[in-house]
Amino acid sequence: MFDLWRLKRSRRKVVRAYERDRQKLKKKKDRGPDEFEELEHAEWQALQAEDDAINAFLSDQLWHEAREHDIEIPKGEGVWEDSFYHDRKYLAMATRAQLRRLIDEEKARRFDVKTRWITRIILPIIAALVGIIGALTGLVAVLHKQANQEQKKPPATFERLLNR
Repeated sequence: MFDLWRLKRSRRKVVRAYERDRQKLKKKKDRGPDEFEELEHAEWQALQAEDDAINAFLSDQLWHEAREHDIEIPKGEGVWEDSFYHDRKYLAMATRAQLRRLIDEEKARRFDVKTRWITRIILPIIAALVGIIGALTGLVAVLHKQANQEQKKPPATFERLLNR
């Protein structure tokens, strides 16, 4: 979960470190003419390595999610890029955007299917069950009241007053 955050944090540390080195070099009086270029080249190499790690992580994550949702990985020119410092490839930025869009569409489709099941089948069944339970509860209450009324007979003196 925090892997991408750690990679981005590592990249920010590299940028800050080279910024400190650049400031030191600006203050240095006896610097050579190529020292800034060497520093910038070293910074570029370090940032390329960090970007390779970030791109590889994002590519792996999207590739696994695409496999999970049964989405075909696009093929062709420009889909994969070579890593600068490793013997591996990762998805190009445009391909990652396309793959995210395809994954979102698949998730939306699956959500619609689940929603359709719930609204058309499960909710009507639950409503019918609640109605049946309510009707049975009412029937039991009426039958119970009738049974109680039959058991309660007024006292004999009260019946004599009614018969008059």
